[in-house]
This record gives sequence, structure tokens and C-alpha cells, in this order.
Amino acid sequence: MEQRFLDHIGEGADDLYLRAVSQPLSFKIEQALNLLRLWEPSDGYYLAYSGGKDSGAILRLAQMACVKYEAWYNVTTLDSPELVRFVKNQGSAIHWNRTSESLLTKVVSVKGPPTRLNRWCCAIYKEMGGYGRVKILGVRAEESRTRKGNWKQVSYHRKTGKPIICPVLYWTDADIWSFHAQEKLPYCELYDQGFERLGCIGCPMSGAYGLVRDFNRWPRYEKLWKRAVIAHWDKWHGVPTRTGTVRWSDGWEDGEAFWRWWKSRKKKPNSNAGSLRQMELPGTGDDQSWDWIGEDSEDDGECQGQSLFV
Repeated sequence: MEQRFLDHIGEGADDLYLRAVSQPLSFKIEQALNLLRLWEPSDGYYLAYSGGKDSGAILRLAQMACVKYEAWYNVTTLDSPELVRFVKNQGSAIHWNRTSESLLTKVVSVKGPPTRLNRWCCAIYKEMGGYGRVKILGVRAEESRTRKGNWKQVSYHRKTGKPIICPVLYWTDADIWSFHAQEKLPYCELYDQGFERLGCIGCPMSGAYGLVRDFNRWPRYEKLWKRAVIAHWDKWHGVPTRTGTVRWSDGWEDGEAFWRWWKSRKKKPNSNAGSLRQMELPGTGDDQSWDWIGEDSEDDGECQGQSLFV
């Protein structure tokens, strides 16, 4: 049978996207399986598994395609207890990738709390593992304009040049849940309790409402975040960066004020803080090993934005 792809020469990006997402689920499944079989590397795929509904879908697709893969869960140290328990229940099929230092310890030691403008935590805790291997990701274009604009079904790692396969890129939420029902896939209980997307507790991308919801649900994590943010201010207050510039956290009179600003999710600091653009942001003064991650970048640290087919 002739393989059908979702690209079309001369068709605009928006028209192409709408045509892609409007395809029936049966076609999307067939295309995903063909995609995985076509790009299967000799050493097998590195399948990035987060425990979310999209991860469950790509895991099942890899099984259906009969391709060689290893599924890896990156331990962020701030995932909800329910999500961690769900991943544990998947057994030995999921490998656990751990770092030597927890995220909140990193907040205190040098980085400072992550923000929408600088999500250094994703590069260290979400995107680690599988370096130099062909990856399968559960990225979906529907989730943000950045993912819609930057990701293709076959993209390339900006440093290694290795392909990154996104078999559910043009799947909708309805597609994902229909596939779960069709294949009788397990999923985390939080989806049945009103959570549409799962991630780190305290993630800066969750917004003010999401932060309040998370901290009300898991108050112990709010205490841990507060302790770490204030400890970072106490540790680094008045200490210049290696380049001699003022640390961004010095724009607040004390650790409590710094914590209140971070928790508020406001884009600009208070009147005593000056401009963030004039100060060293976390990850730029004392530790320059991680690239700047722009607002709403969502996993784009790996993606070069190229494609062989849409």
C-alpha cells in the first residue's frame, strides 16, 4: 500500500495543520506506526516517558509497531505522588533516569527558582537522557503555538543531529483519549480529578491559578518550595556573579519578598527590584552550561525545527 503523509507542496502551514489534525484517528494510527517502523534505529529508540496520557499513547504505538525501544522516565523530584505511583505501577517496562541532585537543592545551590522566562529546570530534569540516540517524544501541536510552530513529525536534535520522532504531533486530546479507550490503556488517576495536564508541582508554566491549585492539593510542596527560594536568597544575597554583575534575586529586600514575588507569577518584580533585563537571571551568571530557554518554549531545547515530512 502506498504510504500517505500529511505534507503537501504549496499548501500553507495553517491549512496543512488543520488538514493534519482533522484526519481520522485510524489514519493517524496507521501513519504513526509507519513512521516508527521507517525510522527505527539499529540500537532501538529512546522513548521519553513522563507518565502522562501522551506518553501512554506513544508507548502503546511503539509496542504495536513492533520496533525496538527503551522507555525512560526522568525523575524530576517534583512530580506528584500520584504520578510517581502510577509510573511505579508500570513495572520494569519503564526505566528510571535519576539525577544526583534534587531540583529544589539546585534552586538553593546556584540556579534560583525557575521562571517562565528561564525554565532551566526542563533542560536538567525533563530533557536529560538519551543523548546521541533517536528519540520518540509525545509532543503534540495542539498544546501550544510554540509546539505547533517548531515541531514536526521528524525533527532533529540541535546538537547531535539525531532524529526526534513525534508520532502523535497532530493528535487532538479527543484522539488521545479515544486511543486510550480503544487500547484499554492505564492512566494516572489525576486525570479523573480535573487535571488536564500533569507536570512538576510548582511549575512556572502552570500560571497563578495552577500554582494555587497545586499548592492547595499538595501543601507540603509549597513549604518545600518556599524553603528553597528563601534559602537561595539567603545564600547569595550580596554576592556578585562571576562576571561581577548583580544577582537578580538582590532586587528584593529579603527572602520572604522574593518568595512572594515568585509565587505571585507576576511578569515584573516589585518597584524595588529594578528590571530583570538589567540583572543576571538564573543560569546566566555562575552556571552557563544551559542555553537560554525562552517564554513558552516547552521542550524546544532539543528541537532544531527541521522535518522530512509534516
